[in-house]
Amino acid sequence: MNIGVLIFSRYDSTRLPGKALLKINGQELLGRVIDRSKKLTGVEGVVVATSDRKTDDVIADFAKSQGVEVFRGNVNDVAKRAIDACNYYGWDAFVRICGDRPFYDVSIVRSSIENMSYRRCDLVTTSGEYMLPPGLTTEVVLCSALEKYYEFFQASHKEHLTSFLYERAGSFDIRYLDYPNICKAVYPTSLVVDTDKDLHRAEWVAKKLELSNPIPEQSARTVLELAKLWDKNHFLNVN
Repeated sequence: MNIGVLIFSRYDSTRLPGKALLKINGQELLGRVIDRSKKLTGVEGVVVATSDRKTDDVIADFAKSQGVEVFRGNVNDVAKRAIDACNYYGWDAFVRICGDRPFYDVSIVRSSIENMSYRRCDLVTTSGEYMLPPGLTTEVVLCSALEKYYEFFQASHKEHLTSFLYERAGSFDIRYLDYPNICKAVYPTSLVVDTDKDLHRAEWVAKKLELSNPIPEQSARTVLELAKLWDKNHFLNVN
């Protein structure tokens, strides 16, 4: 089975304009995501999937400067962009990586890839009973599962490309991977960079981890403990 990595990124953001190229401890947000993606094994390649708008030329240029390929498509139809990218590169499935997740756990994604490779299904996901905190959610999607039902997708399904599968879970072969020790209930924090608050948290965590230096991968628990501490210091709602 051919599995690739698609990093979905766009330049404009209502809550945090230009966030993809904002620096976190000296390195661009998207650059951090790309670097982690290069550590994944069992994949055919890493591609940044952005829109074909002029606005996202900067995303395409940056991705190329980081040594990864770029695939461009409709800004609102993410599902079609994913399907077209898989067909272009000859992939059977893809790892869905959002470009605003600088701390995603490489080991969890590797396990998900191995799971899909061992026995294919429509979707391997961590969004089950023990949902992970935002920024750690992992999905490996079988392209044909999207392609087969694409004609039935509403606008929201096209934007949130796996939502159709979750809404009709009984009709799909979905495999849930559980990580109860690091689930959202244990760590009610966020590792997504979507707001100014998220950016400050990520900057603090990155500095603590010294991510700008070549060091071993940090586990999700290590990053979550730091994020939880930042939340506590800023009087946010944490356990």
